[in-house]
Amino acid sequence: MHPLAQSLGRREVPLRRDRVPSGLHPRRRRADGDDDRNQRRGGPLSLCHRPAPLPAPGVGLVDQCTLQLEAGARLLTDDEPQLPTDDEPQLPTGAEAVDRTAYDFCEARLLGPTTLDFAFTDLVCDADGRAWACLGGIEGRRTELWLDEGYPIIELYTGDTLAPERQRKNLGVEPMTCPSNTFASGDDGEIPTRLEPSQNLSTASGARLT
Repeated sequence: MHPLAQSLGRREVPLRRDRVPSGLHPRRRRADGDDDRNQRRGGPLSLCHRPAPLPAPGVGLVDQCTLQLEAGARLLTDDEPQLPTDDEPQLPTGAEAVDRTAYDFCEARLLGPTTLDFAFTDLVCDADGRAWACLGGIEGRRTELWLDEGYPIIELYTGDTLAPERQRKNLGVEPMTCPSNTFASGDDGEIPTRLEPSQNLSTASGARLT
């Protein structure tokens, strides 16, 4: 779900044979995060879910923050090494290991001028089945976002393609149930979640400030 729509209320709407509504059930919020549930009634439905919180460092730019994300690989796109624009789709072309590269944040380190607009996968989960993305601000505050195993991919975005006054003010953190362009590519292992009639999908994510 896009950040601009994330705070809007949702309601259940009647189903029709000639259309698919964008919201089947309202979002349910838990004390420590979001619990998103979708249920399919009728024929099969392919579904890709991706909420997108935007943690801020508090003061200054994300360049001055530390970032930690335990991920084994990032998805490559067809516009590398050029910086994409909002008008250019980024289509995945493969994956590469991040170990000992500029995109290795398994240990917390200064983000600096690194440009991020990539999806990361092979996420490392803790004993509770949660992967974590942690942003440390210059004032000592720390924003921690978690996602459950229903989200095998997480996109990080430093905002370099936004208007100059908005660039690198926040870090976009977007849990994803499947990569971009999956509906078109249908790559093995990267297909959207397919819900049969009466099946349910439940994913959870949340955040905390320390």
